[in-house]
Amino acid sequence: MKLASLLHSKLFVGITAAVVSAAAVVTGIMLKNHDEDYRVIKVFEVNGQALVERSDVGEIDPYSGMNLENGDKVSTFKDSTMRIVLDDTKYVFMEQESQLELEASGNASDSKTRLVLKSGAILNEITEQLSAGSAYEVTAPKATMAVHGTSFRVSVSKDDYGDYITKLEVFHGTVKVCLLDENGNPTDKTAMVGPDKCIIIKTVHNEHSGNDPSIDGTSFFVTPDENGYLVIVPDGEDPRQPIDYNKIPYSTLEELYKTDAQNEITLYEEVIEKIIEAMNGQEGNSHDDTPSQTDKDSSSETTTTTTTKALSSEPDETTTTKAHTTTKAQTTTAPVSTTAPKENGSSTSTTAGSSGSSGSSGGGSKTTTKAVTTTTTTTTAPPPPVSVEYTVKFYDYDGTLLSTQTVEEGGSATAPTNYKGSYVDADGWTWIFSEWDKSFTKIKADTTITAVYTQKPQYTVIFKDYDGTQLSKQTIEEGKDATAPKNYKGTYTDEDGWTWTFSEWDKPFTGIEADTTVTAVYTQKPQYTVIFKDYDGTQLSKQTIEEGKNATAPKNYKGSYIDDDGWTWTFSEWDNPFTSIKADTTVTAVYVQKPHYTVIFKDYDGTQLSKQTVEEGKDATAPENYKGSYIDEDGWTWTFSEWDKPFTEIKSDTTVTAVYVQKPQYTVIFKDYDGTQLSKQTVEEGKDATTP
Repeated sequence: MKLASLLHSKLFVGITAAVVSAAAVVTGIMLKNHDEDYRVIKVFEVNGQALVERSDVGEIDPYSGMNLENGDKVSTFKDSTMRIVLDDTKYVFMEQESQLELEASGNASDSKTRLVLKSGAILNEITEQLSAGSAYEVTAPKATMAVHGTSFRVSVSKDDYGDYITKLEVFHGTVKVCLLDENGNPTDKTAMVGPDKCIIIKTVHNEHSGNDPSIDGTSFFVTPDENGYLVIVPDGEDPRQPIDYNKIPYSTLEELYKTDAQNEITLYEEVIEKIIEAMNGQEGNSHDDTPSQTDKDSSSETTTTTTTKALSSEPDETTTTKAHTTTKAQTTTAPVSTTAPKENGSSTSTTAGSSGSSGSSGGGSKTTTKAVTTTTTTTTAPPPPVSVEYTVKFYDYDGTLLSTQTVEEGGSATAPTNYKGSYVDADGWTWIFSEWDKSFTKIKADTTITAVYTQKPQYTVIFKDYDGTQLSKQTIEEGKDATAPKNYKGTYTDEDGWTWTFSEWDKPFTGIEADTTVTAVYTQKPQYTVIFKDYDGTQLSKQTIEEGKNATAPKNYKGSYIDDDGWTWTFSEWDNPFTSIKADTTVTAVYVQKPHYTVIFKDYDGTQLSKQTVEEGKDATAPENYKGSYIDEDGWTWTFSEWDKPFTEIKSDTTVTAVYVQKPQYTVIFKDYDGTQLSKQTVEEGKDATTP
C-alpha cells in the first residue's frame, strides 16, 4: 500500500491511539543525498519502549512519524515492537529485544538499504520489485542476505557458548545467503532460499583471538540432528529446511498474514495454511472444524473459485482473485477450512489454499483489508452415455486457464500456444514446457489437460588452481554461464625461484552443456639478460633477470684509471638504469675526469713566474726563478722569505705570490774620548758604517 493510502485508512486511525507517542501526520524531512535525491524513511509505529541512537544527537525516544537517518541505531525492549517504512515500499517489523543499524543511501527509485541486525528478529516485506540500481540487504554476524523476493524474517541470538545463531525464514520470493570469512570477505558458501524454507547459520568465535564472533568468527550452515543439536551441513548438501511456524511469535505471524488491497505480496497457499494453523495453536484454538478429505473419483474434475471481499473503508468493495498454486499437474482436493483469529478475538473461516489473507489494526506498514475467502469445489459427474459434445480445458503449470474448447465426441482438441513455455522457480531454476499431461485426441469425456514442464539439466562446473586446489564448485543450468572465481593464487614462485602469473582459464565456461572442470593457466614471467661492462669494454657481470625485477650492480669495476696524458678518471655512475627490467640491457660504467685547476706563481712585483695546470688533490711545483732579493728606493735590501699560501692538494684555481722581508738594520754611534757623540748611523746588517 502506498503511504498516502495508508494515512487515510481505518488501520492508521486505529493504531495511533496505541503507540507510545504519535505525530499528527507522517510527512516531513526526507533522507537527502543530492539536490534531487530523496528517500522517506520513518518510524511508523512504536508499541511499548524503543530507542534510537544518533551519532550527532544521542539517544532519542522514537515516535510515530519520526524521520530516521543513515547510521541510526534502533532498539526495541522487552514486550515492545516497532514498524519502520522505507520509500513507501519496504516495511520492517522489529520484534521485541531487537537491535539493528540502518544504512541507507540513494533515492526512492534507486535505493541502497542495509540493515545490520545485531540481535533479536525482524520481518522484512517489500511490496514492489527492486529496480536494477537498488539493493536491499540484511547482514548478520559473518553472513549477508540479499533480497530477491519480498517477505522474509531474520533472527540473531547467542547460545550458551557465546556463538551466534542466525536464522533466515523466507515466506515469499527468494533470498540469497552468502557466508563471510573471518576477514569479512564473501566466500563461495551460498544458498538461495525460497518460500516456506529456512536456513540456520552458526558463527563460532576465533579461539586464538578471543574476540566476539562477529569480529573474526567463522560461519557455517547448520541443521538440527535427531537430538536437536546443531551440526554442520556437509559441503554439497542442501542446508535448507522447512519453516517451523510454531516457533515464530504470534505478533510476527499476524503481521505476515496481512496483505493489501492490491495483493502486492501474495503468499503460497501452503504458507498461508501453516501461518493460520500456527496462529490458532498459539491462541489455544483447535482445528476440530476441519472437514475430512472425501474420497473422489480420480477421473473427476475439480474446479476451484475464490472470492475475496475486502473489509476496508469501502465496505462494498469486492475483489475476485485466483488461487495461487505451485502444482504443475492436475490435482484433486477437498476444501479444508481453517480458523484464523480476528482483531476482536473472534475468528474468520478461511479455506486454506486461497490467496486471500487477514489484516489487523496493528499492521502499520500494511493495507487495511482483511480477506474473507470462500472456496467452492464442484465435481463433474461422469458424462451421460449419450453425449455429443465435451468441454476440454487446458491449464498452464500454475493453474492459469489457457483455453476452453467444446469438442464433439471422438474429435480432437487443439493445443493452445499461449502457455508460458518456460519459467524460473523460487530457487532460480528454469523449467521448460515438455508436453501435455494427457492425450486430447478422440475425446470421450470432459477433460482437463495441464502443461507439463521439465527442469533444464544442471551440470557441475569445478574450477581448479594450477596445483589442483579446488577453487569453486558450481551447479549451472544448461546453457548458462559459470562464474570465474577470484580466489586463485594469481602468482607463485617455482623451485628455481621463477615467478608464474595467472594468464587464463584452460577452457570456456559459457553456455555450459556438460560437467566441466576448468583449470587456471599460468605463464612464466619473461626473463632478460643484463650485461655490465667497465669503461674499456671489459665484461664485469652477466645476469638473467625476471621481468620487472632488478639487476645487481657489480663491484669489480676499476673505480679509477690514468689516461695517456696522465689525467685521472674516476667512476661516476652506470649509463642505464637496471631496475624493473623489461628488455635485454647492457649497462656500462661511466667515468669522469678529475677536475683541473690553474696555479699561478708571481714574484713580489707581480711578475708571473709560473703557470701550472694541476689535477684536483695534487700539488703544484714552486718555481725557482724569483729574484731572491732586491733593493728598494731607500736603498734597503729585501730578501725572499716564503710563498704567501700553500699549493698542495689543490682544490681550486690559485695564485701564489713570493713574500720578501727587509734585512735587519742597526744603529752605529761614534763618540770622542770625552763622550762627545761624533756620529749616529743606521747601517743594514752586513754593511759597513762610515768613520766620522
